[in-house]
Amino acid sequence: MRSATALVIVLLAACRDTPTAPDGGLNVAVAASPTSIRAGQTTSISVTVTNRTSRARTIETNPCPPRFQIATPDGTVVGPGGSICNALSIQRTLQPGESFTFHRDWSGDTGSGLPGTTRTMLAPGTYYVVGYHDDNVRPDHSVPVQILP
Repeated sequence: MRSATALVIVLLAACRDTPTAPDGGLNVAVAASPTSIRAGQTTSISVTVTNRTSRARTIETNPCPPRFQIATPDGTVVGPGGSICNALSIQRTLQPGESFTFHRDWSGDTGSGLPGTTRTMLAPGTYYVVGYHDDNVRPDHSVPVQILP
């Protein structure tokens, strides 16, 4: 029984900081500037992915889809909508401690901007910009953005 427990501990330790780990050793941070806008004005959203492992990690850097979501205080995702994207894979290898930042402007809307769709502006209030890299990496924090009347 002890040898089975020791084997499980060794296997778990071996999986730490591997791409199959839940966060893969990547740190995601988000910023917005400015943090108060009127609907229709833009704020610049930055999502930075940092390699916190001791070895190189390759990430997808295609800017589509957006690397952030807009959520209400209760966590309901309200934007941004989809966008026209190419299927081009753009990969980059991050060395230990190295970062890559995605930039995109957002105008306080829920719409996609796709042809034939209508952009709907969010009501005044506080929303949260939540950055992400992939389905497994969750943000370290979110940033509030105030939409003014």
